[in-house]
Amino acid sequence: MRLFIRTACSTTIASRSFSLNLDWNRPYLLADLERNYELLPSTRTSEWSGVYRLFAPDTVIERACGADATGTLYIGKGGAGGRKWSILRNRVMKLVQREHNALDHWHVSNRVQQRFPWTGLAVQ
Repeated sequence: MRLFIRTACSTTIASRSFSLNLDWNRPYLLADLERNYELLPSTRTSEWSGVYRLFAPDTVIERACGADATGTLYIGKGGAGGRKWSILRNRVMKLVQREHNALDHWHVSNRVQQRFPWTGLAVQ
């Protein structure tokens, strides 16, 4: 997957773009992870940190700058810094338990729940 990141300097009009290529692990539906915690990232030190994304597979999302074919709803990180409580497994588990802040709008909006049903949400 290629993410396009645009940065702009606040003192000039000029901006620069660059792409970031990320190798993702296999995606899992949140509903599958809910039934099998063994699929979550390991508690081994080698898997404490990483980047994860919440997305709706095979979904195109219309955004202000065009269509987003990745279906990405949220990108997060886990295990950064010395905070052991925020390891990657814990962050993904919060998504599965529906306690992650990325789901705040999903909880309170019927329109969002209809557009992105729980059974169709995945993490990678």
